[in-house]
Amino acid sequence: MDAFGCDAELTGGDGNDKLDGGTGADTFFGEPELEPSDLMRTDAQGRGVITLLELGDQAARPVMFSTFLMWVLADLFTALPEVGDVDKPKLVFMFDEAHLLFTDASKAFLEQVEQTVKLIRSKGVGVFFCTQLPTDVPNDVLSQLGARIQHALRAFTPDDQKALTKTVRAVGVTVWSMDRWEADDALATGAARWAGEVEQVRILTPDKDLGQCIVGKRVVQVDRKGHKIRNAAGVREKFGVEPGLIPDFLALVGDAADGYPGIPGIGAVTAARLLNQHGSIEHFPANVLGDSRALALLFKQLATLRTEAPLFRDVDELEWRGPTDGFAAYVPHLGDSRLLERSLQA
Repeated sequence: MDAFGCDAELTGGDGNDKLDGGTGADTFFGEPELEPSDLMRTDAQGRGVITLLELGDQAARPVMFSTFLMWVLADLFTALPEVGDVDKPKLVFMFDEAHLLFTDASKAFLEQVEQTVKLIRSKGVGVFFCTQLPTDVPNDVLSQLGARIQHALRAFTPDDQKALTKTVRAVGVTVWSMDRWEADDALATGAARWAGEVEQVRILTPDKDLGQCIVGKRVVQVDRKGHKIRNAAGVREKFGVEPGLIPDFLALVGDAADGYPGIPGIGAVTAARLLNQHGSIEHFPANVLGDSRALALLFKQLATLRTEAPLFRDVDELEWRGPTDGFAAYVPHLGDSRLLERSLQA
């Protein structure tokens, strides 16, 4: 962890005898004390050093966790000079599992967090709270943050799934449930089933395995992160093979996103050359893959998307007609008051 600038031995100072009582406070409040300068180091090239504060078992003690982190912020606020509204912060805090900060928190503590987050910006310190749900952070604290980014709505329990389904339907989005099917299979099924009935099918994902669904310019893949729309020619340019050979290509080179490593010794260039020379893996001469042939066929099976998933009956069911009247009631729970206005303007 030294390579990441982590000082696991540093703590918040003395006073642990009064605070411990079996809570593990000695982990945080022992010696040597954590100094603000410890968090603002640079290397020989002037680049900032990342400091990792590992909580270990103390993450299960929310009160101790939140007390220590608030002490760090308060100490920084006291020690650092005023710099105003700077373009780049001097220091950025990223609190993972930030819901632990607010579990069973008192009103006085929440007020202190709100005040600290509000004022510490002027000291050149940025604060990020990383949580599973926007509702993990109290609204008063959320209101002090400059931006809120929600990566995804996720359902971890049956109750979560029901709540998520109701929320998405309230937005006006069509929802259909599937058991024992992957989301990629649903996308592949939709593309195959409706490509001939619409002007163009756009699959919005950067996942490599969806490249096998692309058909000419009729079915394309949209990589929003890379700002690219990839048709069949784009697949050939990127991978060196036709869209229909993407499962074979991934079987040979591997796909970390789906958890299979590929065949040792075969990279992208070699895989493309073999596939263009022999066709699919089933047509490879026996000596090409040797003992790895069975493994390659297994990986191909994993990479091949199914196109018979049970979906909607009519493509017109997918047309978005705006949010339902009940969507306004869900907006406060989603952590972004702008969603209603944006959905009405869409």
